[in-house]
Amino acid sequence: DAISGRVAKSMLCVPVVHKGQVRVLLQAMNKLSEPVFDPEGDARVLRLLGRVSAEVLQVCEVNSTQSAFTRRKDSLLQLFNEAVPCLTSAQLAHTVETGLKELFHSKAAVLHLVHHRERPLEQQSTAVLQATNPGARKAGRRRSMLDQSAQREGLRGIVGNAVRSMNHFTYSYSQVLAASTPHDHIVDLAVPLKGVLHTIPLVDTGGVAAVLQFVCPERERTIVGDDGTFRPDNMQHNRLLGVLLKFVLKHLGVVTQSTVEPAEALKQAKGL
Repeated sequence: DAISGRVAKSMLCVPVVHKGQVRVLLQAMNKLSEPVFDPEGDARVLRLLGRVSAEVLQVCEVNSTQSAFTRRKDSLLQLFNEAVPCLTSAQLAHTVETGLKELFHSKAAVLHLVHHRERPLEQQSTAVLQATNPGARKAGRRRSMLDQSAQREGLRGIVGNAVRSMNHFTYSYSQVLAASTPHDHIVDLAVPLKGVLHTIPLVDTGGVAAVLQFVCPERERTIVGDDGTFRPDNMQHNRLLGVLLKFVLKHLGVVTQSTVEPAEALKQAKGL
């Protein structure tokens, strides 16, 4: 009644299911010719309208997703052009944070480096690598300071779980508040209201080399198609993120050494 501005005297709601999910819910109110709706005849008409609506929504989603993918891909290529050669830890951290912000509207991003990888899991530890002053694009993407925290003994929080299991984890704000969630405020990124925390391990031949954490806004349920935030179930999102993670893995060496030969850095980047 509050939405329509009228008093509901009769009502008929019909869900339209596609691939096991309700994609459209049609609601009809206050039938004019009769006191109530016919649950068979009227429902059949609404289902027909619902199928047409679902097809239109599907076309809109495909077009929106493809357009967003093209924009993200161009942005990522431009970022790599500016980041190569990647010679410093600050530049690597800045590239990660800038890339996630432009790809998926990330509000915060950090790399957790895994130390003592040659030891058993119970003897490994992590440290945070984070750009503290990314700056605006006009000011130049490479102008950033580096914040590298002290090592945290042991594998703690969601980061520790990602190292041990080599699995991705996604938690919403409400899930992080739950007592059963392994979120550790000392290690893991804080999750704001209406935020989603993504935790992804970077795996090489020796195991987990680092763990990426970033926070995105919750998906806007009122928007049809791609709203810009990262979705773990979206194949194109994972493809783009995979390219960024491959770049990070190729350049993790700059964290432990002061410089890398420019020619070698450029060669690594072209390997993408």
